[in-house]
Amino acid sequence: MVKFRICRLEVSVTFGFLLVFSLLSLIGSPALGFTAIASCVIHELGHCFAAVILNVKIKSLTLWAGGVQMERESRIISLGTELAVLISGPLFNLISAILYSLYGINDAAMVNISLALFNFLPYSSLDGGCMIKAVLERKSLNLNIIQKVTAVLTGIFILTVLFLSGNHNITAFVTVILLTADEILSG
Repeated sequence: MVKFRICRLEVSVTFGFLLVFSLLSLIGSPALGFTAIASCVIHELGHCFAAVILNVKIKSLTLWAGGVQMERESRIISLGTELAVLISGPLFNLISAILYSLYGINDAAMVNISLALFNFLPYSSLDGGCMIKAVLERKSLNLNIIQKVTAVLTGIFILTVLFLSGNHNITAFVTVILLTADEILSG
């Protein structure tokens, strides 16, 4: 892992992030790898932009195999603020997709749409799961069981849709299986 600081912000880059970037470049094209990284940066800038506007202090950014993860300095913020920060990443990707489409850069538009939709999935490592967690924690519901059941149902639904649509992309199947397994096996 490589760590460095930008002002007071700690940034970490893991081997997994570099591996995924390399694989995207080798499997697709270097342009796809750079587009994916640019889309992740756009996504995270959305979170950071909302955090700055809403006065949420960011402690660190970690670039890992699943994308970029932001850690706040303080865990205690209002539900509205937390949801606004969480939804800003996918929102920036959707806005970027619209702008890319207007300029005819359709591959970049599709990557941004895919990243936005992917991040809305209800897995705890993604924005959608974090939004569910933020709401459920404040309702004092059994978060662990609800997230596991939601992850399993989501995984079954996505795998069924992929299979029935004739999309036999092994990467999509493996990603959904790994996300679901991670959710089931996590604390």
